[in-house]
Amino acid sequence: NDVNDMVYDHKGALWIVTGDGFCKLDTATLVVTETYGNSKSRKDVLLSEYCRAIDVDGDNKLWIGTQKGLTRFDPVSKTAIKYSTADGISNSGIIHLVVDKNDNVWMNTQNGVSVYRKDIKAFQNFFKEDGLPQNSLEGKFDKDEEGVIYLTDAGIVMTIDPDKIPFNKSKPVVLITDAMIKDQHSPIELNSKGEKYLATNYASNSFVVNFAVLNYNSPKL
Repeated sequence: NDVNDMVYDHKGALWIVTGDGFCKLDTATLVVTETYGNSKSRKDVLLSEYCRAIDVDGDNKLWIGTQKGLTRFDPVSKTAIKYSTADGISNSGIIHLVVDKNDNVWMNTQNGVSVYRKDIKAFQNFFKEDGLPQNSLEGKFDKDEEGVIYLTDAGIVMTIDPDKIPFNKSKPVVLITDAMIKDQHSPIELNSKGEKYLATNYASNSFVVNFAVLNYNSPKL
């Protein structure tokens, strides 16, 4: 199979991704010592055996982009965590990926750029309305020694400086302001634990909850 990408982990092992899974190559003997994701090995570690990109984070975990999602693979325990659009990626078709110096994983996809943020263990997505030249970006994704990420596509070279992205690192407070059942205002009660709840019956299957998300990260605005 064609080699799509490769990376050395922090212990000197070379990992290679192909259209038929990924493998570990012993560079001294040029012998493949481990294989994953294809018909002859562990397919459970990947959402798709067609792998397009790979990089390694500061904890020596491998991040593998496939045509159906993302895998975080631990070379020591041989276990994997898989992520798809259900987990927040903007598109399952990952073209390339790169891990920045803060261990955030940046991916260009067929619908925007997704970043897995290590600090909140969740994805944040960027689209044309956020400054991308277009949503479908299928070019090369790489970074320089200073940590600046470069994204290329047909006639496009774009830079992303992760340190200058204004990530919101605090979770905002969600305040429920009102509730309506069948177009009638309904009181929100408190239980013995101080938790809010809305009392209704099985026949009242249509209701609306109004809420506000409070964020004070930019108090001057």
